[in-house]
Amino acid sequence: MQAASPCLQPSGWSGANFAAVPQLNKDDQSRAYANGALAQMGNLGNLCGTPLLLLMANSLKFHGMMLFAAICYICGIAVHAAMHLRRQEIPCQST
Repeated sequence: MQAASPCLQPSGWSGANFAAVPQLNKDDQSRAYANGALAQMGNLGNLCGTPLLLLMANSLKFHGMMLFAAICYICGIAVHAAMHLRRQEIPCQST
């Protein structure tokens, strides 16, 4: 039986991303870089996301907020789909 796609699960996305790091990175140094990059993406999202949302909400009102949300969801789904394909290419390692 195959597990449900991370895109369809309502919570735990962040944990699933961090859990995929060992599968996608073979050595300890690349795992450390990947974990750092994931953490920094959260900071980048907070830095850029809020001003962008305010700009779109101010100029396009309700439609701007909905457009911003739709773009975020579409980008998130695309990244999860790309990572799913990448995980399928790498054989599973038991520890």
